[in-house]
Amino acid sequence: MDYLFCYDFLIITKVYYSNHLNLDMMSKRDLVNELKPFWKKRRKLETKFREAELKIEEEMTKKLNVGIDLEFFFCDEGCVGIGASDFSERKRFPLIHDSELD
Repeated sequence: MDYLFCYDFLIITKVYYSNHLNLDMMSKRDLVNELKPFWKKRRKLETKFREAELKIEEEMTKKLNVGIDLEFFFCDEGCVGIGASDFSERKRFPLIHDSELD
């Protein structure tokens, strides 16, 4: 019974989206072309942000002077703390979690 429900749900979902979005391959290509400028803007912002973030990491490493390069640590698309950029140095400088820094 559960499998039948899941199967029916998938069919209903597929029909709903194909009827409401009506994306065949040609219109999807058109949509992709329309979205490209927005993606390019986002990438440009991301690059600027990452460059600024790298400067902060360099400043942090220099100021703390612990002999280890430090970096912001990311997990699941978010910054979760600060730690050693070299994995082998993480025993000497473990990850400092965002909850400790906030």
